[in-house]
Amino acid sequence: MPSSCENILLVAGSRGETTRFLKENKTFAQELSFGAILPLPGHLRNAARLAWSSLNWGVRRDVDIRCSSEVRPGGLVYEFCTETTAPLPWLRAVAKKYPHLLFALKFQVSSAFFTCLVICKNGKQVWKQPISLDAFNKNIVELLYCYREPSPYVSLPLDSLDKISF
Repeated sequence: MPSSCENILLVAGSRGETTRFLKENKTFAQELSFGAILPLPGHLRNAARLAWSSLNWGVRRDVDIRCSSEVRPGGLVYEFCTETTAPLPWLRAVAKKYPHLLFALKFQVSSAFFTCLVICKNGKQVWKQPISLDAFNKNIVELLYCYREPSPYVSLPLDSLDKISF
C-alpha cells in the first residue's frame, strides 16, 4: 500500500483575494480541487491520466473529499491527504495564478520521519525546509496576522521568514 502524505495548506492574503481563491478552487463535492486550476484533459484515460496528474499536480489523484477547510481572519487553512507525496507542482502553478496570496504548505509523508514547509510568495516558491509541527502551528497565527485587512497588498518581507524556527 502506498504511503499517505498529510498536508496543511495556509492561504493568506486580503479578504477579496482569499475569497476569490476559495470560490475558484472549490467544486460541488470538494472543498479544494487540484483540477479547478489545472483540469485533467478529458481525452486521457487510465495510465495517461495518472502520468499527467503526477507531472502537473505532483500526485496521482485529486484532493480526497474528506478535505477540511477553515476560514480564519487573514486567510484559509486546508487539511487534506494525498497519496505518496505533496502536490508541489500544483502549488507552484496556483502561486503563479494568485501572486497576491502567500501559500504555506506543511506536509509529512507517513513513511518519512520529517515534516517539510514550502512557502510561495509573489507567485514563486521562496522557501522549502524541514520544520517541526510545533513551529508550524505557532507560525500560522503570525503569518495570518501579517495578512489581515484592511491593506490588500501587505507583503511579508523575506527576512521575516527567518523568524520561523526550524
